[in-house]
Amino acid sequence: MKNKKILVWGGILAFVLILVFWFMGIYNNAVAYEEEVDEAWGNVQSQYQRRFDLYPPIIDAIEGAAKQESKVLIAISEARALVKQASQASNPAELQQSSAQLAAVGTSLLGYQERYPELKSLDLFKNFQVQIEGTENRINKARDTYNAAVKKFNTHIRKFPNSMLTGSFEKREAFKADTEAKDRPKTDINIE
Repeated sequence: MKNKKILVWGGILAFVLILVFWFMGIYNNAVAYEEEVDEAWGNVQSQYQRRFDLYPPIIDAIEGAAKQESKVLIAISEARALVKQASQASNPAELQQSSAQLAAVGTSLLGYQERYPELKSLDLFKNFQVQIEGTENRINKARDTYNAAVKKFNTHIRKFPNSMLTGSFEKREAFKADTEAKDRPKTDINIE
């Protein structure tokens, strides 16, 4: 009789312990999934910060190089016009004046060539395009990871019987695009 009582109480205790550990597992998984959601959202924010930190210096470099290169291209255009003018000179004085002007423009072009041996704005712009693509892919991946973590968390806390034990957890919202996101982004790169 005493052995039966011990077995019954042992069985009840084992059942209670199984329930307690089961409940703990459900609750602890909800905590872990919620932390995954928070971490994933932090990664989304990190990628947006990366974009914010990366783009302005690159744009400034492109604009600076393009402004310098526009000076070179203007000088080249002036030199072409002077060459044409010199070839059409009708007297020695016009030819001498055109040659002097051409020499001055040529000297300024040599100065640009010495200081800026390569035109760089096109390479900088191509690099910027690669940076944009890579950054936007990272942002998209981070948002997808966040949405997957939200789905996992929301599913866990809303399933029965989990929902009875995870009532203190609030459902999370997945990442949604702004209503303006369907429109093409506007760019404003001004080169003078």
